[in-house]
Amino acid sequence: QMCIRDSSIPKKFLDDFNVSFFYASTVEQGEDVLDTTLIHLVLLDRKLDDTVDGIELLQYIRKQDSLYDVKVAIISGMDALNDKEKGYELQADDYISKSLHTSEIKYKIFFIYLISIKLILKIKQILLITSTLERFKKS
Repeated sequence: QMCIRDSSIPKKFLDDFNVSFFYASTVEQGEDVLDTTLIHLVLLDRKLDDTVDGIELLQYIRKQDSLYDVKVAIISGMDALNDKEKGYELQADDYISKSLHTSEIKYKIFFIYLISIKLILKIKQILLITSTLERFKKS
């Protein structure tokens, strides 16, 4: 399973996960990774650099039909209520404040990752059942 994250998200939050990571510090880099690599989870900071809001990458993800099942967790120091509301309005799966205790951040990431994996397995199961039904109908 693979994950994309901004390098500003501390690696200590992610050490317990057995996943491959891709790093993107701009919206364009994030789009390139998402367009060329199978990604299940995006850990997104609101401040990708001094001028760009990570929300732009979230908007890109939600507009792409091919990325409908990608989970996005915003992990940011921008934790005012209106910042969180903006993330949720744009369909972030979670908005995690960097001010939370490290173990709480790890649990939140773990559960989003777990949901992502369960969704992938469910989709594969549905495809297998559909394929089996089609073969059954033909025989």
